[in-house]
Amino acid sequence: MEQVRFDDVDGINALAGEVGAWGEAVEVTPEMVDRFAALTGDHRHRFLVVALIPPMAPPGLERIVGYSSAPNYGAERVRFLAPVPAGSALRARCQVLRAERRPKGTLVTFEIEVGVVGSEEPALLYALQLLYMGTGQERGEGACGPSA
Repeated sequence: MEQVRFDDVDGINALAGEVGAWGEAVEVTPEMVDRFAALTGDHRHRFLVVALIPPMAPPGLERIVGYSSAPNYGAERVRFLAPVPAGSALRARCQVLRAERRPKGTLVTFEIEVGVVGSEEPALLYALQLLYMGTGQERGEGACGPSA
């Protein structure tokens, strides 16, 4: 799988539209749903599905390399498209939507699709944004800002 440096915006944008393989399946157990509902009051467990994305580890995020950190910048959008019954298995895959140069790094928007194993219809579409940042050396900066 081709890797691209975090500061190569054109290279990252060239990856747009390439849908990755499905990641590992995770079972949504009734116990998991009950614990989530007890903590959040959400008995439809939609945000539990969002919280389960990291354990499903959709392939594709590892294609961007050379950064020192990539904090979660937020969600551009979240669409809950189909129910996820307790006892079902979920899996996720992702694709790059776009990359944009920002003052502190490269903002990359991914679309993560979560689906119930055995169903063609996605249960969730999540536009995740990560801000890939370097050490500052790429811009001639030291740890405390621009070099003199």
